[in-house]
Amino acid sequence: FSAVCLGLAAFAGSLHEDELTLVEGGPTNVSVTELKLGRKTAHIVQFTVGGHSLEYSSSGAKFQEVVKAVAKEEPLQVWVGRNPGLLFNKERETLFKISSNGQPVLAYSDIIDNEEKGETAGWVCGSVSLALGVWIASMWLRARRRYTSWIRLENASQTRSAGF
Repeated sequence: FSAVCLGLAAFAGSLHEDELTLVEGGPTNVSVTELKLGRKTAHIVQFTVGGHSLEYSSSGAKFQEVVKAVAKEEPLQVWVGRNPGLLFNKERETLFKISSNGQPVLAYSDIIDNEEKGETAGWVCGSVSLALGVWIASMWLRARRRYTSWIRLENASQTRSAGF
């Protein structure tokens, strides 16, 4: 588990802003989906711009502003890219930036700041579980050494009492 957390944190990454692809057009196929995650509720807005199917989660920065901009169905400028931090669906494009009528709705820095928070959580989770695993292993080794020493003493005392 700790290796997975640390691996996700280490290999998570983003594209640089100059590596993004600009796509322009009116949003189509707009939908907002509600997901129940235990006691929490998440929302995802899905839409298409210029043939690029995109989605954005309520866990992201400025979610309401993104929903409003997409719902207006006015031309948007969106910057997308294939996020190298995605482990399973590397073909899916990630939304990194949106402008509507030349006005920024979602900035690249908003996305990066939000991703860095997730990376920090991965490092903390991985480090704590790794430390716990090392502590458990050291306790097991300590108990094993004590048991082995006790067995040797028992065998030695039995050998002495038998007269060997």
